[in-house]
Amino acid sequence: MTKHKEDIIKQLRNSGQTLTGDTLGGAATFNAQCFLIQHMFEIAPLAETKRNINVERRRRQGLDAIDITQVDPVMAALADAAAHDAKARDDLRRAQAARTRAGYTYIAPLLSDKSLPPSEMYSKLTQMRTEKGEGPFWPGKCLSAGLLDLTTDKMAMLVPRLRIYKVEYESEEFETKEGEYERRPKLDEAKDIEVIFDDFVRGASLEKMFTQRQGRLSGTGIKSFEWSLKGVNPADVDKNIEAKLVVHFNDVSDLFTDQCRDRQTEAGRSGAASFLDLIIYAPRKSAVGEGAVSSAGKDPDTPSYLLYNGKFFEIKIEVGWQVPPNISEYLSSEEIEAIRRSQIPLYLQLTKHQFNFKQDGSADLVINYRARYSNLDRRFDLYDITEDSKIAKALAEAQETIAEVGPQSGVAAGAALIAHSLPDATPGRDAAIEQAKKLDPNAAARIAAERKEETALHAYQGRYNKLLKRLVGGFDEAPCKLLDVFARPIQLRMFNASGDKFQRGSNMSEYRNAMQAAREKSKIAGRHRSTAMAAGAEGAREFAELLTHDRTMFEKFDTASYFKEVAEVISHRDMVTDPKYDLQVIEGRVRESLDEDDKGDLEKSLVAGAPRLSASRAPGGRDRRSADAKTHTGVPITFFLLGDLIDTIIDVCENFSDPSQPTGFKEEIKKGRAGFITTDIEFIDVKKFYDTATTWGSGRSDTFYRKLKFKELSFSRKDKDKLYRTINLSSIPISYEYFVEWYINKVVKPKRGKYLFNHMINDVITELVAPALSSACFYGVPPTNYHISQLDFLADKDSEFAKVLYPPPSNTPTPQCHFISDLTIHPTPTHPALPRKLTANKKRAGEDDYGNSKGFDVHRVFKTLVMTTPSMLAFEQGNPTEDQQRGVYHFIVGASTGILKSATFTRVDAPYMREARVSRDRAAGAEQLRELYNVNLTLYGNPLIKPGQYIYVIPSPLGFGSPKSAKSFARFLGIGGYHLVTSVTNTISQKGYETKVTALHQALPYTETKDVISGETEG
Repeated sequence: MTKHKEDIIKQLRNSGQTLTGDTLGGAATFNAQCFLIQHMFEIAPLAETKRNINVERRRRQGLDAIDITQVDPVMAALADAAAHDAKARDDLRRAQAARTRAGYTYIAPLLSDKSLPPSEMYSKLTQMRTEKGEGPFWPGKCLSAGLLDLTTDKMAMLVPRLRIYKVEYESEEFETKEGEYERRPKLDEAKDIEVIFDDFVRGASLEKMFTQRQGRLSGTGIKSFEWSLKGVNPADVDKNIEAKLVVHFNDVSDLFTDQCRDRQTEAGRSGAASFLDLIIYAPRKSAVGEGAVSSAGKDPDTPSYLLYNGKFFEIKIEVGWQVPPNISEYLSSEEIEAIRRSQIPLYLQLTKHQFNFKQDGSADLVINYRARYSNLDRRFDLYDITEDSKIAKALAEAQETIAEVGPQSGVAAGAALIAHSLPDATPGRDAAIEQAKKLDPNAAARIAAERKEETALHAYQGRYNKLLKRLVGGFDEAPCKLLDVFARPIQLRMFNASGDKFQRGSNMSEYRNAMQAAREKSKIAGRHRSTAMAAGAEGAREFAELLTHDRTMFEKFDTASYFKEVAEVISHRDMVTDPKYDLQVIEGRVRESLDEDDKGDLEKSLVAGAPRLSASRAPGGRDRRSADAKTHTGVPITFFLLGDLIDTIIDVCENFSDPSQPTGFKEEIKKGRAGFITTDIEFIDVKKFYDTATTWGSGRSDTFYRKLKFKELSFSRKDKDKLYRTINLSSIPISYEYFVEWYINKVVKPKRGKYLFNHMINDVITELVAPALSSACFYGVPPTNYHISQLDFLADKDSEFAKVLYPPPSNTPTPQCHFISDLTIHPTPTHPALPRKLTANKKRAGEDDYGNSKGFDVHRVFKTLVMTTPSMLAFEQGNPTEDQQRGVYHFIVGASTGILKSATFTRVDAPYMREARVSRDRAAGAEQLRELYNVNLTLYGNPLIKPGQYIYVIPSPLGFGSPKSAKSFARFLGIGGYHLVTSVTNTISQKGYETKVTALHQALPYTETKDVISGETEG
């Protein structure tokens, strides 16, 4: 039933007048965030100009990374030389990098375009390349082109390949600020030492059995190796790779032998690898720094068996298919190269192990591993306050003492405080203390505990302040990352209503008075009865219903400047006259929030919606705005870009115990061992969407919203091109007040001691960004179910992909911003960055006489921030050629070629779905069988599929037909189409090499649909 607009206005007016205290602060900051999201396509380029960032500004330049060579003679000459000379390619890359620099310190944004939509960016990034081909500078093909076309008889000739290496780091002993000793690996250089498994029976073993009549026949082998790729679901954020290795020992004593099969009971021997190293690795020590340890009375030769550092338990495993010898008669050169390139490296760290002993004396050793960059160690922790740390212990002990002694009277507390504050030599001090003890025997213990608590809280405060201070800047030459934009009150969903009629947008005087009246409850009566305001997320529906109630109301809001575009963004440092006050407010808010007893003035102002941190007012009401800022009208909203926040989060991961020894993800980026990529999302143009709702020819706007919600109405491809716009995740603006409120409640108040950097990034997007990109802000928009993931993939450190995103030298990273389509021809068409190059058996800088490679890392891990929604897949047409070029592989049940063994479609149980369809359609035909079917694929082993990637599955074409056909049984039942890969499990065992994929159904391929906007049907 349609609401009368008079009733909606009355409801908004009542909700605005009942906002007080906490509800006012939450509503005000949420409405501000909605404003920023609504105008983010205008705000982002303006903000980037102020911050000297080049992402959305780069998008406006278009696909021109290579075209400049056509107009610049110098660039053209470099491009010609780069086709045949490596040094010229480096020169060309540096020249192009000056134009494509992202402007961030650590993150490298990648952009989509019309040929590659945002939803398929990660699928494209997962593609790997082959190398061998015609000519010395053949650019290589996608690895998938060779593997997906192999026939089953050729796959049957292949044998799995599995090689295990111990990664050996030098280490040093350091003394922390707390006076504790800690052994740390020297990560700049390592050795890869292979663990050898015999493929024959040694003579010594036979001699021992037949001549000495003792022992068992030796024999050690890999029973199975399984590795699972996850990371798409929120619960799997730390589970990008989980692995399990099962090693069988026919004689358990073989565990204590090295690669020469000599008896060895020590782990961690330099230059040697034994089976014992797989589970117990005493870090190899160097002489550097050990003198101080010895002088302190600590034995430098004592193995650190009880110290866990993932780097000391690291292995490298090469997995894939072994290229059969003398096989050129059966396989083409491209197929052989594809098989060779299917080998990939895995860097893993030990988590736990167990022995399974059998009655015959044999045993299985089961070892569990996780990915090297699962970020579960303290190097990637923002605060590094563990339960057994001195800070946490001191706080717990102090609070326990305070609880035990209980409260005290004011007289006793004052006497005790005065007595204990006197200097030791003060006459009468001892007598004063004794008198205080008579008043309260526990006074001394309580004061000591309170001081101890205060010291501990100060330590907490210092670590919590760091992130906020880095955003504000203004100290140690740190740049200010805050920006300001001005919004009209109606853009913050406040307007003037006379009686039950919309009058106009509120002016600034009305806005300030209404907010003050809401904060001071006594002033509400009799005042501001005409003010109406949407109460945050709770009022979004009523506001949208009023906005689109009819065409006349929509035009009134438009005339009142609700949709007015943002034309200017101001740096926060130009906004205020006293930047230092922002830092003082940060310290005050964090300090007050740590106090569990009572809210301080600053904390009260936060929850009451007072703009104390944002820009305008200092204590006592003093105006802090600069002369330039005073010329602007509107409500100032302080914000930052998500990319700046991610940069800051990575930057504050520091070594708190010893700042002179830098650690964290930023060091991995500086050393060229890691990278961080942000991708694009698509979001609706709010004005065009609500304009469409009011001009829709088939009913009222509330009917339009309902049909979109229940998918009775869908947009055509033409509608999508008109209604949706693209923005990079790094360019999304976030309200500073909105973030501070979240930060105080998420981190400070619960005194969070551990917060891994990737967890915070994930939580910010899930809890702050995603809600603002939904109907919680903009009621009626099509339902979105965002998949937020941080997914990893490897590339060769010297590959064009790594060099293009992070040009050398890596110790001063200058991340670049590129269109992914550019990377298929950048830096040159003969040496493109994509598909990326990954070499499994790539050696380090040098090898010793025993074949052990040593030197710097040769692979680089790229953590990719992805935020996709299945609704965007509904516009893809299922074209196999286009999809495969984008990294979306097609799997057809019953095809004569390919790596698919079997497919199982599983119905997703949605309670009452069919009953709802019967109620809606008043029919119970065969279409009621249509459900949501996920798929489980069993494939020949391959490295092509990764979680977060999309695939396209076709059930048996002979029986079900193609999902692209509107009349096929496959489409009728909802089986097949586009799926999101959520997990991939690979297994190498006696049965061979097999890959199992679990994927969630996302969308059927696009078919002709009537345009919602034009009303025409696509031809």
